[in-house]
Amino acid sequence: MDALNYQQLKSDIHRTLLAKIDLEKLAAVNNGRAVQTINLLIQDIVAKEKVPLSAMEKEKLQTDLVDEIFGLGPLEPLLKDHTISDILVTERTSSTSKEEAFWRRLM
Repeated sequence: MDALNYQQLKSDIHRTLLAKIDLEKLAAVNNGRAVQTINLLIQDIVAKEKVPLSAMEKEKLQTDLVDEIFGLGPLEPLLKDHTISDILVTERTSSTSKEEAFWRRLM
């Protein structure tokens, strides 16, 4: 599955998850049990949608969604990497559009 389709699928499943769960109740539940519940819901949604994913893709999807719900999303793998000591987060923009704007001002 290509990156664009994966992101769309992840976004769709994330929306479906948020519609199905009560975040206040989830916050009150033991973290291990909450993660297990979310994983089961993800598996159920993927099965109902009949999304053709390999076992590795399903595992990555579950990990990414759990990290987004309980952690810091795409920063989680970096936080788990002991070789990384600093993470700098800047605003999310397209460098291409900034470069184009720069060159247009010069012309």
